[in-house]
Amino acid sequence: SRRCNLSRRDKVNLVISLIIIAVVIVGVAVPVVLIQGEKAEETESSVPTPSPTSSRVWEYDAIRDQIVADTGTSKDVFDDPSSPQSRALDWIVFVDPARLTPESANLIQRYALMTLYYGSDASEDVLDWEAGAKDECTWAGIGCHDDAKTVKSIELEDLNLAGTLVSEIGQLTKLDTLVLSENKMEGSLPASISFLVNLKDLYLHNNFFTGPLLDYAVKMPMLEELDACCNSFSGTIPLDISSLMALRVLGLHQNRFSGPLPTKIGTLSALEFLVLNDNVFDGTIVSQLGQLRNLTYLSMGTSGFEGQIPSELGLLSKLQVLDLSRQPLTGTLPRELGNMTSIEHITMIENGLRGTIPSELGRCANLKSLELFQNNLRGEVSDSICDLRADPYSLEVLAVDCVNEVSCPPGCCTFCF
Repeated sequence: SRRCNLSRRDKVNLVISLIIIAVVIVGVAVPVVLIQGEKAEETESSVPTPSPTSSRVWEYDAIRDQIVADTGTSKDVFDDPSSPQSRALDWIVFVDPARLTPESANLIQRYALMTLYYGSDASEDVLDWEAGAKDECTWAGIGCHDDAKTVKSIELEDLNLAGTLVSEIGQLTKLDTLVLSENKMEGSLPASISFLVNLKDLYLHNNFFTGPLLDYAVKMPMLEELDACCNSFSGTIPLDISSLMALRVLGLHQNRFSGPLPTKIGTLSALEFLVLNDNVFDGTIVSQLGQLRNLTYLSMGTSGFEGQIPSELGLLSKLQVLDLSRQPLTGTLPRELGNMTSIEHITMIENGLRGTIPSELGRCANLKSLELFQNNLRGEVSDSICDLRADPYSLEVLAVDCVNEVSCPPGCCTFCF
């Protein structure tokens, strides 16, 4: 065969060509590798790090729809991210360590509590609910029935809560105690509060609540204590107040209740405390109050009642405190008041009472104060009353109009007006 011989010059040219080809290959390959590496890094950095709750996004709609179905809440309320309902739903889906599902037995209970939390402008400084202990029965202020782990009591007194009471409170139908006293809550109560048919104790005093109360309360047949003092509740005492046969305490003082006192109030045989002072009622003090034989405290001062004091109040043998002051009462002091053998304090100042101070009050051996000044009473304080100022009795205050109208024996009256 023929041998291919290359000259020296050809060999040099061949080597130079191979070097050029190698340089070109390297020049192309290196940028491609670098670009691919940069793209890989860019792709890797653009993928978000999965959060612990990102896998629950798909459950949002399912949980929301279950809440809507079970509570009747409008789906539109969840369109507002600042609403208590929307915030509660977000917390349940994305924050709550309990990781509830639409089928969770305590979904509605936990949701209702968190809407209460957000609706009352609570903070972690006073309540630990947002921290999310898996068992809501361990949250501050919450008590549960031992058997079913359903909420039995909510006691949130003096926690600087504000905002309004959310309608979801009506979902906690096993609740028997609700305490929201000494806060700054405002607005009207939700009508759904009447769904709390097992409620026994309702304490709302010292807030800024307005609107109706008793129309809802009369639908709570188990109610035993209702203290709504010092708000701006309004409306009348309904005739079906008689449905509250277990009621022992009714505190409606310092509100804006109006209208007459219904005679049906005399059917509340378990009533021990009736406090109606500082309202704008009208009409008379009904004689049916004398049927409340377990009554120990009756305060109706500065409430707009007029007319005469019914003699039937003398039937209240357990009564310890009676205040009917500062309203246009007329007529005389009934002698039957001397039958109130447990009475300790009688206050009837700034009325229009006339006549004499009945000597029968001297039978009230437990009397500690008798205040009857700024009336139109006349005559002399009887010896039987003055005798209560001496041992073994305890009458410490006897205040009457003894400057001019009433004659008081020496050492008997403690204050003269």
